[in-house]
Amino acid sequence: MAHNEHLKPQSVCKDEVLEAGGVYGEIVGDDMDHRNIVAALMVAGAGGKTKVDKADLFGAAHRRNDPVPVLPTDPGCESRFVFDAQGLVATAGHADAAATGTIEVLNLNHDTLVGWRETAIDVFTEAIASRADAELLIQKTTVPENDRLPEYCFAIRQVAQFLLELAT
Repeated sequence: MAHNEHLKPQSVCKDEVLEAGGVYGEIVGDDMDHRNIVAALMVAGAGGKTKVDKADLFGAAHRRNDPVPVLPTDPGCESRFVFDAQGLVATAGHADAAATGTIEVLNLNHDTLVGWRETAIDVFTEAIASRADAELLIQKTTVPENDRLPEYCFAIRQVAQFLLELAT
């Protein structure tokens, strides 16, 4: 199930309007700006538990109102993260505190997300038998078909590029 996620939390937008002396509700803040809203996966609960620990959650449910240091809409977002064939994500640079913060705020190495990424990577990369196959997969995860890219395209592309480099 998907929901609309505010890149800048609504509570922050409200505080900004109030701090500027405006009346929230009369003044339209960034919370109503379509560039601040993305579709996101909504995951409720964790394994049927009645009380869910924050560590059991990921994405918006884990984030709550914490700011996300590196937004998915930021230019260069993709280059700040590295995905491996097992579905894990790390920062591309050791000193990238913002990328590290994003991984932590969204709990991007949650077992469920790692498993989903690993499955997607496996499905797409298992057919790679040649350099041409790797190049085609990189293109399919870079250029949208019917205005769509595959889920986890960043992760799939990075693993395909790694396999291509190994073949060289």
